[in-house]
Amino acid sequence: MGTRHLRDGLWKRKGRPAVIPENFDDGFVIGTTMPTTANTGVYASLPRLTYDGPALIDGSTDPLAPLVIDSRNVDRLLTVRSGYVRFVNCLFTGGPGTFDTGQVDCRAAGVGRVWFERCTFTPAQRSFYLNALIGHHMTVRRCYAAGVVDFVGSYNTHAPATDNVIEGNYLSWLVRYETDHVHTDGTHNDGIQHQGGSGLVVRGNFLWGRMFYEDGATVPTGDYGTRPAQGVLVQQNVQTGTACNPVIENNWVRGWQHPIVVKTRSSGGTAYNATITNNVWLDDDQRYYGTTEEYGLPGRPYNIRCDAAVTVNGISYPLGSATQDTNGNAYAVVPEVHANRRGQPVYVRRDTFTG
Repeated sequence: MGTRHLRDGLWKRKGRPAVIPENFDDGFVIGTTMPTTANTGVYASLPRLTYDGPALIDGSTDPLAPLVIDSRNVDRLLTVRSGYVRFVNCLFTGGPGTFDTGQVDCRAAGVGRVWFERCTFTPAQRSFYLNALIGHHMTVRRCYAAGVVDFVGSYNTHAPATDNVIEGNYLSWLVRYETDHVHTDGTHNDGIQHQGGSGLVVRGNFLWGRMFYEDGATVPTGDYGTRPAQGVLVQQNVQTGTACNPVIENNWVRGWQHPIVVKTRSSGGTAYNATITNNVWLDDDQRYYGTTEEYGLPGRPYNIRCDAAVTVNGISYPLGSATQDTNGNAYAVVPEVHANRRGQPVYVRRDTFTG
């Protein structure tokens, strides 16, 4: 499958260096290089073999020498039960599932860390049960996902630390169902849904907030059309006594009703600060509220939304109103943004309630 080597500084911001194929160093820098179909997901020119290993995986006990699963076509759902595992250049087509899970499920207490590098997640049989990834202590870099309910379901029911690092990925679209086994109002599609625990980094991703039915082309009939709910949703459904303190920076977002939402819980939640900086909006097609005109256009969008117990970049924004951001979160200068908003800061909306 080719020689693997490490190049120091490939991930120039944080995290362990990636394993990359010989002669495939394209200079991609997390948070600077915009993810596309060409620079994320499996390598088009590298061969892959059929995965014939177990569906239940016990990884290495040594974090410096993880079990490596390299260049495989994986047509089943996998569960990592323990240890340290690294997936490189793998195509995941497993599905549809019979319970809420991911194409790779990393929720077990014994998981040490699971790395996903240059992998593609596209289920051959889609399902309202199926995310791309779900669990804790995952590092997801330069992957591509489409046709799943959520890209990453992030939580840890076993310990306070979730510690997921999601960097340099391209989320193309999510699959919508009008009803599922727990929601009468349809699938609650999110890009990255963090449901509690400390340690979440979302950096340098392109999160395209659009959804279709199973065929990948038919537009849903609901009020918001192709726009799913949240691009990044941080909340406290589990580990309510632990501050999340997420880092969400240098991402590109498009679509979504609410691109970034950070909140606690209506009761029993723990206040925290969210670091949200230098994210770029590639359109201004988000949900709006109020009648106040902004840049000569009606209403103000829910770009970044927090609740009363959350500060953003250490700032306690005024309750019940929207305030322009001062930390580099802004609209791109592109035709998809109304002319009056191009290059302008986005808004932070702080609710008067928690949860």
